[in-house]
Amino acid sequence: MGTVNGDAAKKTVPPYVSWRTFVNFLDSLKVAVPSRIDRSIVPSMSGGNWSYLIGALRFMRLVDGDDVPLEMLKLLAASTGNERKEHYRKLFESTYGFLLENGVEIAQTTPDQLQKALQEAGATGDTVTKCRSFFLSLAKDAGIELSPYLKRVSRQARTARKRTTKKHTGSSQRREGSDVSQNEIPQEQSPQEVLYSILDPEIMSDEEQKAVWTLMMYLKKQEMNT
Repeated sequence: MGTVNGDAAKKTVPPYVSWRTFVNFLDSLKVAVPSRIDRSIVPSMSGGNWSYLIGALRFMRLVDGDDVPLEMLKLLAASTGNERKEHYRKLFESTYGFLLENGVEIAQTTPDQLQKALQEAGATGDTVTKCRSFFLSLAKDAGIELSPYLKRVSRQARTARKRTTKKHTGSSQRREGSDVSQNEIPQEQSPQEVLYSILDPEIMSDEEQKAVWTLMMYLKKQEMNT
């Protein structure tokens, strides 16, 4: 476990991309891992989300200095279940080794200590909250034992997200006469791009997101076989 090395000068801030966006990205690579990670493989992703994602991949050393996929990214993309959980654990240890070097004990630390460590690592403003959210999500899926004080923060964050989602859904259901015109969807988009554009981790359940990704992967396979 080490700090960020000089192999990629662009690695400055710990990951702060949405956890669901990161997992969805890994799942999209199951069909085939490209020779280079660039925005053309996720054409419908917003510029902001793309910058968060590629920054996270660089910081976690899942790509090299030229954004070429490294072995851990390939292992994560190809794995599921307990196998992916084990890869997550290794990823967590390599990504957050700097916390241990700064005296942060994962099983005992407080939210303030974690926040200070993330700030010292380069995170500022709202980015600190996003970094903490990614940290907690990766730890959870990796089976890492966290401080009970951090678990409390994680539970509070999940509750807040559920309330926001419920409010958003309720507002959407109250809209009337809001039929979507075909002209709102760029005609040059492929079916996969249209599906990606409607994927919204903030308001869709895990089952809904999985359904969209399953259809996208099916369409990719069909395209490769033609």
